[in-house]
Amino acid sequence: MSLILVADIGTTNIKAGLVNEKGEVLLKQESENKVHRPKPGAAEHDPIEMYEKFLEVSRKVIKGYEKEVSLIALSAYQLGLMPIDKKMRPITNMFTLLDTRAQSTFKTWSKRTDMGKLYRHTGCSVTSLYPLSKIIWLRETRRKVFDKTAYFIGAKDWILFNLIGDIITEPSIASATQLLNLENGDWDDYAMQIAQIDKTNLPKIVSGNKIVGNITEKAKEDLGLFERVPVLPGVYDGGGILIGVGGMEEKIGVINLGTSAMLRIVSPVPVLDTAMRLQTYNFFSDMWLTGAGINNAGVALRWFKKSMAENMSYDELVSLAKNIPIGAEGLYFLPYLSGERDPRIGNLASGVMFGIREHHLTGHIVRAILEGVSYTARLVKETVGDNNIEMSEIRIGGSGAQSDLWLQIFADVLNLPVKRAKTGNTSLVGEALLGFVAQGVYKNFKEGTTHMVKLDSPFTPNQDNVEKYNKNFAFYLTLINQMKDLY
Repeated sequence: MSLILVADIGTTNIKAGLVNEKGEVLLKQESENKVHRPKPGAAEHDPIEMYEKFLEVSRKVIKGYEKEVSLIALSAYQLGLMPIDKKMRPITNMFTLLDTRAQSTFKTWSKRTDMGKLYRHTGCSVTSLYPLSKIIWLRETRRKVFDKTAYFIGAKDWILFNLIGDIITEPSIASATQLLNLENGDWDDYAMQIAQIDKTNLPKIVSGNKIVGNITEKAKEDLGLFERVPVLPGVYDGGGILIGVGGMEEKIGVINLGTSAMLRIVSPVPVLDTAMRLQTYNFFSDMWLTGAGINNAGVALRWFKKSMAENMSYDELVSLAKNIPIGAEGLYFLPYLSGERDPRIGNLASGVMFGIREHHLTGHIVRAILEGVSYTARLVKETVGDNNIEMSEIRIGGSGAQSDLWLQIFADVLNLPVKRAKTGNTSLVGEALLGFVAQGVYKNFKEGTTHMVKLDSPFTPNQDNVEKYNKNFAFYLTLINQMKDLY
């Protein structure tokens, strides 16, 4: 039996699973990827802790199956950045997508930059969330760290280095740095000029769907494996989910609903929006993902639970929202706790609860949070439509996909049928599918999808709900427009 060990380095948790050729996750383990917040705006991962957690969960699922593991495939979050020195040692912690400190220098450097040109080159919209902004922030505020840096790398790059001993990255992670040229798939000269770095400071780019070599002897011992098995770089976490829900098919929009979220669709050519509302990423050499990331999704619900409902589970909170009418009886929540990538909302955005009245209870707030994230996804869906890309169906993966209520809200807000995979481990299945195709077990994605991806019955739009949400969304747009100047 041939099994693939898949590890997913998430913002909140690190998961590992053993996946077979049928798309079955035989074993899964996960552990918290602790976010450290040493200063206001900071949101960091300790790289040593991160790698140890990766080893911990991987060893647990491998045990007893050491001889069956034929490949290691990786998934990880985008927008991470960590400087390392010439001896390949971390100089700081890993800055995550939730780290907002680069906002402090963004306004100055973006004013003196041709942001339209940068967008046309990289496909990344105007925001301080990208690693490019984090590099400039380091240069301007922590010059000694900047000068000492040999390489700027992301979370997956760090794990890959520990596994194979080489500094590499792959297009789906590199595309979200705002440093990769969208057309030629190499580091972009204009972006590097802005950052005041060159190619020697960045990882070598390899294809995410091609095996890159075997793990080192030390990594083999660390993992408890008998052989030095090969490694597949894989794609970013949202890309793994996209593959794991069958999103390689035409006209299928995919939402990754976790701490953050995304709505993306596969395109054979890079797609750019004249208003720079879309982020288009290079997925593989001849395939792009267009759409946009949503910086604040599950993190908004997590914030509310931690701050105001600590003794309740997520299931209990969502159950309170089930009996609340559409629109939460006039309550709107703008879930932008860490800014947002859409230029209509912007880096400086914050969370807003609008319309709160004496009769509003916990369930109303939870419903408003779920709807606010769904409205943000609708912004992306309409922008994709503005660029003549049609979606006929939405497929959702990630931890948020476990909520029937949230999926029905998405179906009604987006006015599209919504499906989720029968397994909750879509990113693990997607990365394994990529691995089995790379190994030649399946000849292409279509064949792999047929054997490995299984979907639930769709959540279909309720047209009465659709009409109500259309009215509420129009008001939501007004709120966004009014709040931007106030931010």
